[in-house]
Amino acid sequence: MKRWSIGLSICITLLLLSVPLEASNERPTLAVVSTSADEALGNFASLISVQLSQQKKIQLVDRREINKVLKELSLSAAGLTKRENILQLGKLLRADGLVLISFSHNKKTIRVRLVDTRYGLRLLDTLAEWKKKEIENTAKELAPLISGVSPKLIITPKDAILIGILGIRNVDPSSHLNWLELTLP
Repeated sequence: MKRWSIGLSICITLLLLSVPLEASNERPTLAVVSTSADEALGNFASLISVQLSQQKKIQLVDRREINKVLKELSLSAAGLTKRENILQLGKLLRADGLVLISFSHNKKTIRVRLVDTRYGLRLLDTLAEWKKKEIENTAKELAPLISGVSPKLIITPKDAILIGILGIRNVDPSSHLNWLELTLP
């Protein structure tokens, strides 16, 4: 009887060891960063972080860690428009993606981008109307978009199919539409 229970214990142990454990990388890690020192933008980034923290399929980098690494790199948030800075920041934060939040030139719209830190690819780039009284609702609307795209951040390189698309530029000679022009980070 004792041998039988020892054998059963060994079999159960081997069975448990053969079942893959949930890898820590099954949930993408995101860092939410505002690209200017504007207080309203920082508050909006905090609201997005709160909304994303409620998503079970996402891990977030702590804001203090983000600020510490930005300081170490002597990088201002505005420097995050360059691909090499995004890749470097992503590596140091061990983040799979950066959620970059910025204002349009006239501060009437807010731009939210999810950028992959392995390749510097934009997986999400969306605009939302900026209304100070409705920033909580805007954050609630944008968080599901970010979390819906974020699983793409942890696709293994062998399974990834990378596609590049050229930037779209305004061909109208008038300058009043320039704020619509989107460029790659």
